Amino acid sequence: MGLLPARRPPPRLGEHNDVILAELCYPPRDVDSLRAGGVIR
Repeated sequence: MGLLPARRPPPRLGEHNDVILAELCYPPRDVDSLRAGGVIR
């Protein structure tokens, strides 16, 4: 039998928002505005 992948807990809600939005070319000030407006965590 092959090796099984390591088990990890699922990401927390909003854990990767900054990385994903940066990859989509959102400037940090826009991400901050989204967070301040409660749109993202």
